[in-house]
Amino acid sequence: MAATGGGVRDAEPLGLDSVIPTVAVQRTLATMANWVENMEPFILVGPEGCGKDMMIRHAFKQRRSTTITVLNCNAQTTAADVVSKIDQTCSLFSAPEGRVYRPRDCERLVLYLKDLNLPKPDRYDTCMLIAFLQQLVTFGGFYDAHLEFLRIERVQIVCSMNPATTVGRWPLSTRFTAIARILVVDYPEPNELEAVYETLLGAALAELDTLGKVDSKWCRLSAAGDRQNLAQTMVEVYSTLRATFTVDDQRHYLFTPRDLTAWTRALLRYDTNGNGVDLLDVVAHEAQRLFRDKLVSDEHCSRFDSLLASAFRSKWSHSPPPPDSSFFTTLGQGKQSPGAAEGAASVRYLERLGPDEVLKACSQGLTFFEREEKDLGLLLFPQVLEHLTRIDR
Repeated sequence: MAATGGGVRDAEPLGLDSVIPTVAVQRTLATMANWVENMEPFILVGPEGCGKDMMIRHAFKQRRSTTITVLNCNAQTTAADVVSKIDQTCSLFSAPEGRVYRPRDCERLVLYLKDLNLPKPDRYDTCMLIAFLQQLVTFGGFYDAHLEFLRIERVQIVCSMNPATTVGRWPLSTRFTAIARILVVDYPEPNELEAVYETLLGAALAELDTLGKVDSKWCRLSAAGDRQNLAQTMVEVYSTLRATFTVDDQRHYLFTPRDLTAWTRALLRYDTNGNGVDLLDVVAHEAQRLFRDKLVSDEHCSRFDSLLASAFRSKWSHSPPPPDSSFFTTLGQGKQSPGAAEGAASVRYLERLGPDEVLKACSQGLTFFEREEKDLGLLLFPQVLEHLTRIDR
């Protein structure tokens, strides 16, 4: 989707890290285009996991000789952290107007502050970090410890933040927001999510097909409908999950499109070609590990199992196996040699084992360890085996 022309890079091959040009993404990038071109300070506001970081990086990735330096803000971030970051990435030059900081290894530098509204204001509702950024934007520099004014050139200030209504966030000073551009983004619509993850699933399955780790029927041109159906299934599970379990139930019940991306990327760890493992079972198992493992009670786990089974039955007439009927793990592959070659050849893919096979593999490993190191006297009951397979994954 990258345009070509002066100062803009050509498009790159599609991969799991690619930005899919949905309507919302194109609208956001088009809004940001003039700010990027004119080096205007701007703030991207949106809920966690909505793609703020992705779109900021993509907008500047299109431009040549531009470097992004990131400052991850926290409750204790101050102006000194910004000065330190500028000092690390810029060099100090002498000029007729005084000394000036300029980017060290590029033509322009983007100072990207993530979670800008985490630092807590003082008793007078003043935040040192925000006041310092306001000074940088208004006066184009700052005073050092020796009261010498140091200017900055070719440095653009870009920020992202969650809404101030989020727990632990604070409102920004209106003096700063008055001189910075502000753009609000939200989560993609379900139809946009389906388009995005249909494309990313295609890229993931194509990579697995190149390695011979997935049935080639999923990568044929005629299988486009199946890939679309699989993406719809994943989005349906995700949407139902968000509606069923909310942060009002538990603080960590926060599910975002970031989880869908992790779900898609995790498929690259499985070998489903010629070993009797159905790709649908792998997709269901990853959903259990990503989502079910976060749930705190048996009732919540049971509700999740019901919604997962319902989605797969309605889309595929397929029922995922019960969570404790089998495990996907590398424990059955034995100990990896310390001198094993790095790269694709050394990747240990997850394979399906039954409870008895997992017990046998763990018992052998425990015996070898106790023989060489120390007698542990562990009892390998089912919950321990399940926990070990999750750690191994």
